[in-house]
Parts: sequence; structure tokens; C-alpha cells
Amino acid sequence: MSDKEIQDKVRQGVMFWVNLLEDNIGDRRYKNNLDYILDSTLKSKYTCLGHKLVMTYGGPNIYIDTGCARVKGYWDGEEIEISYDDKIGLEKYLDELYMWQRGRNE
Repeated sequence: MSDKEIQDKVRQGVMFWVNLLEDNIGDRRYKNNLDYILDSTLKSKYTCLGHKLVMTYGGPNIYIDTGCARVKGYWDGEEIEISYDDKIGLEKYLDELYMWQRGRNE
């Protein structure tokens, strides 16, 4: 695969998630499938600053970072980062999920 083809694949993957995050159509479809929370950045025990999720891996690797509102893609040395406007409320949903999980474990 050429460098251009790899770059195009990474951009397509990143744009898929950016478009989904900026369009309420994807709201229900994907919130129920968020099994890949990598990390939650905490300000305190009960305040999250953001979440990092892996959406695809193995080429390209696509991550959503709610702390900086960016979708990041990597593959074979190619990197693409694009900002998004969270119109589906992903960060709020993940904050609530984190707090629910936290309450269950105390």
C-alpha cells in the first residue's frame, strides 16, 4: 500500500468518527457500543476532565479524546488529528457512565 493510500485510509477513518460526533443520527447507534474506554483523566475523585477511547485498531488506529475534542488517527507513520463539535453529548454520557461505575465500586 502506498503512503498516499495509507494517508487516505487514516483520513477516512478519522472523518467517519468526526462526522458521527457532529451528527445526532449516530447518537443511539454508537453510545451502546462504547466498550473501549482507555483512560479517564480526573480532576478530582468525582470530576472528569476527559476520556480517551479507541474506536479502531490494527490499521488505522483511531482514537477519540474528549478532553481536547479531537479524533486522532495513526497508521504506519501517518498521523491525522481533527477537532470535532460534540453534538451527540459523548463526553457528558461518558462522565455519567464514569460516575455510575464509581458509585457501584464504593
